[in-house]
Amino acid sequence: MKNLKKGYGGSFSYFELGRPIELEEILTGKHFPSYKELARYIFFTATGEEFNEKNFDENKNFIGESKDYLVLR
Repeated sequence: MKNLKKGYGGSFSYFELGRPIELEEILTGKHFPSYKELARYIFFTATGEEFNEKNFDENKNFIGESKDYLVLR
């Protein structure tokens, strides 16, 4: 126990991820993600922010907004 070092005060998060979204599988028709899964991927890729499902409205083709962007389908 003497060799243990004091940490930096950070935290650790564990996430269970779903199936990866692979462009090749989409283009070949092997696997299409759900609309919400694709929206989540596009939103994060475009903004770098966490996807908020409360803002998601599939009927209006609205996947969310950020402080810098309005992201539509």
